[in-house]
Amino acid sequence: MSARFNLLLWIGLALWLAGVALARTWGERVFTPGAPALLVLFVLSAGLVWLLVGPLFDRLRVGADETPRAVLWLAAVPMLLEIPAFFFHRLVFPNLDAANLAYYAACLFFFYGVLLAAGMRKR
Repeated sequence: MSARFNLLLWIGLALWLAGVALARTWGERVFTPGAPALLVLFVLSAGLVWLLVGPLFDRLRVGADETPRAVLWLAAVPMLLEIPAFFFHRLVFPNLDAANLAYYAACLFFFYGVLLAAGMRKR
């Protein structure tokens, strides 16, 4: 395993930790229907991910043939860590009820979808 892919794994883990920290601290205010912060989060996360993934792959010298593997290293671990987080959501996210948790899940699916699309776009 190359050091570049190890770094992508750690970056993905950091993204997951940031998302969990956001949901634990401000989740009840952000992930509510009609909250302006939810719309801002969707727009900012999509824009930042779209703008930063390409330069990250360029900096790590990820070739076109390595791009699918690099995207998976960046996104797969956080997506897999979400499974136990949602299964034990009462422990991990005590401030989110079922409705708020659904909005958090929608935001995550959107974020990871943009992450996968941004990584696979032609640079």
